[in-house]
Amino acid sequence: MNLGIDTKIFDDINANAELMDIDQERIYELDIEKILPSPFNPIPLYDAEKENEMVESIKLSGVRSPVLVRPVKDGYYELVDGHNRTNCAKLAGLESVPAVIREYSDEDARFENLDAIIQQRGLDDLKPSLKAKVIYERVEGIKKEKLSPGLRKRLESNSETAVLNNIKRMTQYRYLKFYQCCSEIKEAVDGGKLALTVATELSEIEPEQQKHIWRVSQDMGKKIDAKAAKLFREKARQYTLTDELIEEILLGKKRQSKSNNMRISVPADYKTRYFEGKSKKEIEDIVIKALTMYFQS
Repeated sequence: MNLGIDTKIFDDINANAELMDIDQERIYELDIEKILPSPFNPIPLYDAEKENEMVESIKLSGVRSPVLVRPVKDGYYELVDGHNRTNCAKLAGLESVPAVIREYSDEDARFENLDAIIQQRGLDDLKPSLKAKVIYERVEGIKKEKLSPGLRKRLESNSETAVLNNIKRMTQYRYLKFYQCCSEIKEAVDGGKLALTVATELSEIEPEQQKHIWRVSQDMGKKIDAKAAKLFREKARQYTLTDELIEEILLGKKRQSKSNNMRISVPADYKTRYFEGKSKKEIEDIVIKALTMYFQS
């Protein structure tokens, strides 16, 4: 009988259970109140629609795939995989859930959790900043020396295929660059106010300069496009990005090149005689008056 419940959620979880060899281990029924959330889980729980689907499925069939936990202290356990199942089981009124218990170091628990997220949930429904965080932690984390040999081997064997859902290298590169952006830029991309490709260009600039660019753009009510972002990146290598320079780039104004800026050399004795103690503005006024008188005579 089809009750309109999407069982794909549990199908994906079951497939991941096989990958992690959970089906070959002893399964315990654990008190839900004794299961704690993972401090390493980087993403939020399901939205209301998916949460409701899973709650209804659990009411109908129970928790079809065991959660994965590690023992902590005082008879409590910490989730490694299964945050949504545990939460939805609570909402469905269950007092216990099936669980596999494994010993994990903090580092192993972190990366087992990341792998579970990518395998089951994928990255498509995550905000860009969260997607960047997961990809960064997954790609960079494997370089750390604290992972157990067994987990390292499995992570390395899956690193280019299932673990990152066949995300193209260029896309991975963009998200790794985006991860380096300041929080203001990340929030702008998450909110659809800034394109990811634009943020990738801005990631080449120091975070404080990124914040400065974003603040000025918001004050002006101007959107940062790809052309402006590229100019910001290029100019930041040569200059300090002042309000004036940022405004010029956002307005599409071109700075005069040095070849168009006329420079006049004045002999040292003339400088001393006529301009000593004068400000730049005063000197400019004197030169303009002198030129005007010369050409009017």
